[in-house]
Amino acid sequence: MSLVFVFFYVKSVLTTTSFEASAATPKEKAVDVREISAKLNVEIDGTTTRYEIRTKNTDTVEDFLSDLRDDAGFYYEVDLYTYGAEIVSVFGKEAQDGEKWALLLNGVDITNKISREFVTEDDNYLLKQVNL
Repeated sequence: MSLVFVFFYVKSVLTTTSFEASAATPKEKAVDVREISAKLNVEIDGTTTRYEIRTKNTDTVEDFLSDLRDDAGFYYEVDLYTYGAEIVSVFGKEAQDGEKWALLLNGVDITNKISREFVTEDDNYLLKQVNL
């Protein structure tokens, strides 16, 4: 009796296979990785120092700043939070009361997004103290 049950069960499993077609997942665009020139102007006490290095267009601004630290003698301290980043000091100088260190790109503060923002070519990044 159980042999008959097993026979019909196996037969039903083998004959009821169905597959549903699903849409293909969209392919990601290939990124053209290339070297670019990135520039940073640092303004401290009215004096501006310019840094320029070659980096890749797939590097984040955080990578760019780290490369400047390693290769060009640029020194800064940064605190990373879940919401973004905060630059604590530049060359050991902390921001004055009522101000903060800000990394500006075309006048827009991108400090909180440095780990998510990619370096862009021919743009000048400006690091200076701004009012809170």
